[in-house]
Amino acid sequence: MKRLLGLLLATGMVLGSSAIADATVVHFDDLSHYTSVPSIPSGYGGLDWNNMAAYNTLLGAQVSGYKNGVVSPKNVAFNKFGTPAVISRLTPFDFTGAYLPGAWNNGLNVNLKGYNGVNLVYDSTVVVNSTSPTYFNFNYLGITSLRLDSYGGVHGGYTGSRGTHLVLDNFTYNPVSSVPEPATLFLLGSGVVGLIAARRFMKS
Repeated sequence: MKRLLGLLLATGMVLGSSAIADATVVHFDDLSHYTSVPSIPSGYGGLDWNNMAAYNTLLGAQVSGYKNGVVSPKNVAFNKFGTPAVISRLTPFDFTGAYLPGAWNNGLNVNLKGYNGVNLVYDSTVVVNSTSPTYFNFNYLGITSLRLDSYGGVHGGYTGSRGTHLVLDNFTYNPVSSVPEPATLFLLGSGVVGLIAARRFMKS
């Protein structure tokens, strides 16, 4: 009986720890500059990217939040036109966190909504600057899409352009969600029910 209980607990621990073991960091550094490739291709890094492109920070001398915000040289990602972007996957994943500077504005608001299917399960807003990269730890578990919306802030005085674009680098996620899927929960639940039934049978 103790052996069965131990097996069930061990199974749960393995499922819960799989997220840590399988964590993926997306650097964007092997992508082409946005002028030649308009968008990050679907499937890159195991995710689908809607309205996001890569920016090569080694091109040009212009200083901005793109150059200030890079963590792993040479590329960062950004939301095109400063409009909402969506990062998604067919199967649930855990979004751990990312570096989120602003491209042009200081005090930029970045809203991140995590969905499981059509259901909103997480909703957070952080405030970022364009002067340096800042890492935010979110721990959104079991989501299928992440919507990023940037707005507000004050222009940092850079020459060349302006807008509410956000910069994204070192996007960290786990392709194996730590939230068990229904089938796994059913198996674990069945094991617990069987354990309870066996104990009652032995006592009768």
